[in-house]
Amino acid sequence: MKHPSPIVLTIDAVLRPLGVLIYLAIAAVSYPIVSFFWPRHQTRRILKTDVSRPSAKLGEVVPPAERPSAEHLPADAWPSVTVVVPAYNSRETIAGCIESLLNLQYPREKLEIIIVDNGSSDSTVVIASRYPVRVLSEEQRGAAAARNRGIHEARGEYIAFTDSDCQVAPDWLTRLVRTAEESKSDAVGGRIVNAVSTHIARFVEAEGMMNQEAATQGIMLPLPFIITANALFKKKILDVVDGFDVAFDQAAAEDDDLGWRLHAHGCVFAYAHDAIVYHHHRLTAVDLYFQFFKYGKAEVRLYMKHRARFAPRKFRRMLWIRGWAYRRFMKCLVTLPWCRLVDPERARYNWLYLVREMGFMAGRLHGNWLFHTFRYFSFW
Repeated sequence: MKHPSPIVLTIDAVLRPLGVLIYLAIAAVSYPIVSFFWPRHQTRRILKTDVSRPSAKLGEVVPPAERPSAEHLPADAWPSVTVVVPAYNSRETIAGCIESLLNLQYPREKLEIIIVDNGSSDSTVVIASRYPVRVLSEEQRGAAAARNRGIHEARGEYIAFTDSDCQVAPDWLTRLVRTAEESKSDAVGGRIVNAVSTHIARFVEAEGMMNQEAATQGIMLPLPFIITANALFKKKILDVVDGFDVAFDQAAAEDDDLGWRLHAHGCVFAYAHDAIVYHHHRLTAVDLYFQFFKYGKAEVRLYMKHRARFAPRKFRRMLWIRGWAYRRFMKCLVTLPWCRLVDPERARYNWLYLVREMGFMAGRLHGNWLFHTFRYFSFW
């Protein structure tokens, strides 16, 4: 890893107070500006994806291989599984999601599929009701509440989660269950593969924002967790921790919180590289901004809830300004005009990072204001 030169570090130390003020000011004014000029609820164009074959990275050629097929094994050899999918205004994607679940290579008598509508105002419920799945309704808003409803209604020994904008590979569930059984794990996370080919989707993939392996190993955040777009849990451990915390009323950080509570109970996590879910990333910079605004705001709640698990100095760094993110933000901001002249592709990537970080830091400012955490303020 290349470290900054002493001259760069000296300049950074001298200009840091001014730079931090600029960083916070840009984040603070970005939210009202973006909210004014762009509506938050946009209809996103979803691209169709072929999930009839196992895949790895975008563009990677996967050779034919024998996938573990439950059809060739007796039903008694497999535990019962309930797949829970929370859905909100998902008319563009819910049909593809359900169809991929109905194509799973898993004994039908051992499989239950539950779609939990979370107050959709479009035709999500109508579309989902056309399929042989259970469709439930949850009035309390938030993915956490919707998933809890699914957990409460589930009949399976295991509960698997994916999202309504995802499609699963035919051997997805078989891979997850096999990994859980062989590794004696309490929870398993599978790989989340980018399903669309746009510069924003490639940016999300390159940044590792859906890197399940990093999440389960405690690399993405200070403690391990499982991204619920592709997850399998033993139902009994979800009952022990009372499922998801509905205080996380948006689709942000509720899976982090669940993972951290399970980790505190000594649960064992595993990663199944071959259990693949195809995810349709948001396709506009505005969507990216608002998503990371929610992440930043929710992370403040997450860290405040679990602050007893961290040393005071580390807690301050996590809650407020992350040094590496600040330095990268300022570098992208300063070099953006030059990049636009000599490397347009790099300029586009830097611009998306600025959008992401503005949204994330604006969310953090909002969260810190809501939780009155200014006493913990730290440069890093």
